[in-house]
Amino acid sequence: MKILSSLFWRLYLSIMAAFLFMGACYIGIAFYLDEKTAIDDFYRDTHTIAQTWKRRVLADAHEETAVSRELERIYLFRIEVVDEQDYQVLSRRADKTTRHKDTVVLEFPDSDLLSAAYYVPERHRWLLVSDMDEDALLQYADDWVQDSLHRESEQQALRERLVKAILLSVFVVVALVLLLLVKNVSKHINRLIDVVADWARGDLGKRVEENMPRPLGNLACQLNAMAQELDTYTREQKVMVGAVSHELRTPLSKIQLALALLHKQTPEIENNPFYGDLLRYSDELEALVNQVLTFSRLRYGGVDDVTETIHLSRLIVERVGDFQAMYPETTVVVQAAQRDQLRADPFHIQLIIDNLLKNAFKYAASTVHVEVISEVESLLFVIEDDGEGIEESMRESLLMPFARADASRNDNTGGHGLGLAIVDTIVRRLHGSLLLDKAHIGGLRCTVRLPRHLSD
Repeated sequence: MKILSSLFWRLYLSIMAAFLFMGACYIGIAFYLDEKTAIDDFYRDTHTIAQTWKRRVLADAHEETAVSRELERIYLFRIEVVDEQDYQVLSRRADKTTRHKDTVVLEFPDSDLLSAAYYVPERHRWLLVSDMDEDALLQYADDWVQDSLHRESEQQALRERLVKAILLSVFVVVALVLLLLVKNVSKHINRLIDVVADWARGDLGKRVEENMPRPLGNLACQLNAMAQELDTYTREQKVMVGAVSHELRTPLSKIQLALALLHKQTPEIENNPFYGDLLRYSDELEALVNQVLTFSRLRYGGVDDVTETIHLSRLIVERVGDFQAMYPETTVVVQAAQRDQLRADPFHIQLIIDNLLKNAFKYAASTVHVEVISEVESLLFVIEDDGEGIEESMRESLLMPFARADASRNDNTGGHGLGLAIVDTIVRRLHGSLLLDKAHIGGLRCTVRLPRHLSD
């Protein structure tokens, strides 16, 4: 259930369960003490009646039936004398028996009436003194006694209803107070979660409201201090990366200009292998600077809000055609989807496709597979090759900037280790996912899932 997955609802329900348990224990103890008190009171009352009966019947030699009827009218208890056999039958009917000195108190199921049994050794019989039911009480009692019993019964019912109403009111009030307290704590935590979510999206300028009860207030202060440090560090890193990349362009441009002037003055230099190496090195350095700037802009500047409707299959087919022209010996299999539209920045989607296709064509032995899969809320495109692949332990690290799987790189393949980092940055900014695993055809499979952001 969704409610039980919430920590605060679990806390609230746990407190209420503990409160109910304590209430049940209190009520149980109260009932036990009330029952024990009732039995003790019953014993004292019946003991007086039994002693009076024994004195008048045994000592004064009065007729036992007449004495029993007289004491019944005075004390309003039913009195009878039974033999051992009848007593055994009666005791077996009893649900519970309690012994008080020389007295046995019998409790019967489905009845609140009690009976006290006193053994009379002189008669070898048992004297039973029992509660009277309501009909018997009305038969023996006078009118004022009947009115008194009726009022007492009404008052007892009223007291029971009042106690139940008070208990219910207390429970409701405690439940509401606890709910408000838990809701208040939940509200503060949700504020923390919202701000932390903004930080995760790169907005480190947001701050948590520190006016919260402790320890949440202390936590908010520490989180704000952490965010300030991260924001400062990120700004410094952004400035440094941008400055280094831009500063590299100046000497790079000078080198390229010098090479061009040298070739113009001495055309035969192009036959010198060192001149070709210098041209290649300058091109690689320019490509590296461009990739660093692109990564820096995506990582620290965020993704622009420029979106268009893109036919993913059509764009992939176009990009596959360009790469196949550079790698004519590689076989490409493309499986398109019918519903392949999504809303996104075309430049960023093309960056994702180009970087993944570049890796696939570069490391494929002979075949590259590309597939677009349409889902209700998202689009998947899968690019895999039949190359050597990458070990599972190294796949996650390849998403870091400048990470390289050295075992799969050589002088022919090259690479700066920024392609997958750029792809991962864009995909996460678009609230998608990138998965690297083993391809069915043997090499690396890259699966990108992107939300459509499109109402069909």
